[in-house]
Amino acid sequence: MMKILSVNTRVARRLTRNGQLLLLVKGACLLAILLCFLFKCSTSTKSDYSFEITPATSRVERDGFDISSARSLILDAPAQSNHSSSCATLPDGRVVVLWYGGTREGAKDVCIYGKTAFPEDLSAAPTVAICSREDVSRDLLRPVRKLGNPVVYSQGERLWMFVVSVSYGGWSGSSINYRYSDDKGKTWSKFRRLRTSPFFNLSALVRTPCVPRNDSGFILPVYCEFITKYSMALFFDKAGRMTGRSRILIDGNRESLQPSITPISSNVAFAFLRTVSGKVGFAECLDGGISWRARVSEEMENHNASVATLCLSSGRVFLIGNSEADRSRLSLYESKTNLLSSAGEKDDVWKFVCDLEDEQGCEFSYPFLNQTANGSVYLTYTYKRRNIKFVDLSDCFYESNLQE
Repeated sequence: MMKILSVNTRVARRLTRNGQLLLLVKGACLLAILLCFLFKCSTSTKSDYSFEITPATSRVERDGFDISSARSLILDAPAQSNHSSSCATLPDGRVVVLWYGGTREGAKDVCIYGKTAFPEDLSAAPTVAICSREDVSRDLLRPVRKLGNPVVYSQGERLWMFVVSVSYGGWSGSSINYRYSDDKGKTWSKFRRLRTSPFFNLSALVRTPCVPRNDSGFILPVYCEFITKYSMALFFDKAGRMTGRSRILIDGNRESLQPSITPISSNVAFAFLRTVSGKVGFAECLDGGISWRARVSEEMENHNASVATLCLSSGRVFLIGNSEADRSRLSLYESKTNLLSSAGEKDDVWKFVCDLEDEQGCEFSYPFLNQTANGSVYLTYTYKRRNIKFVDLSDCFYESNLQE
């Protein structure tokens, strides 16, 4: 009798433990669903968003691209390795260029560096260490192992800085941090983490330019590398609050990175994305960035590297990418046809314009384009992994003597 009672007691205890475990699992599932629901509600996307399209009325487009009109300079190197630049234009016409530099990518000594000056004065302007991983760690109250991929954006009088950081593991465990300046970069707010996921808030990176919207807000293109690689568009209102997001899909549901979003009109935009297949991924939206659908690939060569894109007022689209696997060749292409009317076409959409760089054994990569309201076009990119190169392409796209 005692043995039977002992067995029954053990069974009851086991059933109790299993029941408790089941309750914990159910509770965790309900909590996860609730978190997803709250996250979705807190980032709901409005249906009246549209892109800000400002035609360069003070300039007239050239019929062709004139590379001889480019003005370039190589920025001084503050570190052994310098990479992943971005640029923005302040309301007074000065240019802000940011990049990261250190002994190598992911090293502990990597800092975010920058220059601020009028384009013609950039060479003489001092290079300043904007922030280090210790600065980011101190603001976030969490360890930071490495920094990378700064993106700068000018939202009227406010200047934004987005920076990727990693606390544990590699880039797949990264997060996006942001801060802003209301005095043109003289002083900055504290860094804060951007919440892009309800689970651990990991695996989000930035690389490509923000896109302005008609409501004074903007879109931040991001990408994730955890388990699978995919791209998203994050929506921000004029106060800098994140209000929504959308997934950017490409042909064949392939993995994608580093989306370059290019508005064609107030509602229509294309996204050009880095893929591991050696071709440019391609997607389109018709509703101001809220939803994206895959378009047939243009079969445009780009060997697993970030691209930069630009649309002129006439609708001509230009793309800068790496046509060699070792990133030794940086090339400019122009769309032959209206991309809206070329749905389903795979071939003969792009034409080669010129090489911006072509030197075996050297790396020229991560182009970043910044276009201002008056038609100025600035390009920055990694130059041989030792420097950042700044190029004023304004007169290559527009007649120089027609600027007001």
